[in-house]
Amino acid sequence: MFDDSGEGDEDPLGMEEGPPPEEELGPDVPAVEGPDDPSVDIPSVDADSDDVPGDLKAMFWTLVLLANGAVLAVSLGLMFIGFRGNWDLGGRLVIAGGLIVVLGWRVHQRYERRD
Repeated sequence: MFDDSGEGDEDPLGMEEGPPPEEELGPDVPAVEGPDDPSVDIPSVDADSDDVPGDLKAMFWTLVLLANGAVLAVSLGLMFIGFRGNWDLGGRLVIAGGLIVVLGWRVHQRYERRD
């Protein structure tokens, strides 16, 4: 069975060649032009400019924080209910998230009425 007589050296599956070279695998990769390509005009943006009024910026970030808090509270509440069966804590978190949504809506309405 394991003799070195040379008998049975043929490949019974016909796989003598081995895997194909890597350049034959997959699609052709297109050439990509670098950032020095004159056909592309990349605009510059000044990140330090204050084109937005201060009160609008403060309102935006307030609403962002309220929305994030609402998503966090509701998602944690639903996970406590679904995974742990803890309806007490989960229910409180879902209600708190709903109240945060209402608070954000009221803050937005107050800002809209002011203008």
